[in-house]
Amino acid sequence: MTRRMSRPVAAALAALAAGAMLAGCSALVAGTPMAAHGVTPSPSPSPSPSSTDPTGGSTSDTTNSLLGDITTIDPCSLIADGDLASVGGTPGPKRVEALDYCVLPVDQGGGVKVEMYYGQLSLVSKLPATKKPGKAYGSLQTFNLSEDTSLCERQLVLPGELAMQVQAQAIEGTPTAAKLCELADAATGLVARTVSAPDQVKHFSFPSNSLGSLNACTFMTRDVMLGLPNMSVGAPTDYPAHHMCRWGVPGATQPHAYLMFNAGKVTPTGTEHAEEDIAGRHSLISKSTSGNRAVCDIQAAHIPFGDSSAGLTEIAEISATLPGKTIDDACGTARAIAAVIWPKLPHA
Repeated sequence: MTRRMSRPVAAALAALAAGAMLAGCSALVAGTPMAAHGVTPSPSPSPSPSSTDPTGGSTSDTTNSLLGDITTIDPCSLIADGDLASVGGTPGPKRVEALDYCVLPVDQGGGVKVEMYYGQLSLVSKLPATKKPGKAYGSLQTFNLSEDTSLCERQLVLPGELAMQVQAQAIEGTPTAAKLCELADAATGLVARTVSAPDQVKHFSFPSNSLGSLNACTFMTRDVMLGLPNMSVGAPTDYPAHHMCRWGVPGATQPHAYLMFNAGKVTPTGTEHAEEDIAGRHSLISKSTSGNRAVCDIQAAHIPFGDSSAGLTEIAEISATLPGKTIDDACGTARAIAAVIWPKLPHA
């Protein structure tokens, strides 16, 4: 993960829609959050591509022996409100930016402000080769990734060959790498404690027309994508919680696109933006460039997410990145993807 891609979902994007500042996330989705099934913590598997869940499931299963249903995890429950002070510094209220991770701002003093991101799942086999073994928390192992003055990242290894991301990102000021990683380590320890204890991981109960119940890759299929402009090469790549799907391979030379089901507020992510109707859905189009890459992001609000007074919604989001092409090319591709996928989403 590069520094520019420091946010969990921003590994795919130039930026993310910012969520509103909230005191907690457990009550944010329609319906009552449910505790995961109580289980006895199982030893962490060896971090290899052949690892399987101790319950007998494969890495494609959505039920995990520690986490329960990984598609419905309330990520803000991974650090209990009563434990926030143990992270270090002065923590602010948690906030929502996605279905799969939670954001916790921390003021370290001296003009240094940090944002913690935790909860995003990936496969251990997909982590960078540069990862290094880190601390152990009981039976759970970790990997250390970035460790510098702007970003410190940990990956907590879980049963089923899963890895859960915990990041500390400097937003203002320049902390030492050691101070930043102290926050990341403290947060990782608290997450490890939560997932190892029965009934502590809370789960959302999504309504029937929620995006949270969907697998993004069922929409970004070969039949759909191969016929679209600039998408003639590629294949869909699913993510463990199924709320994100990638077409193609990210990089400086290959066109690629993402479909994501997020939550928060529809917010411009680029240097230019405009609103328009695409296939009957009001959509915000954001344009940006990164090196030789043109990036076009399209967001469409869906149903309210949790307490309607907070103004949060579920968000369907498409991002298309075209190396060596123009912004108009990228937005033409993103619009074409949205025109096919938007009509297939549940009605709001």
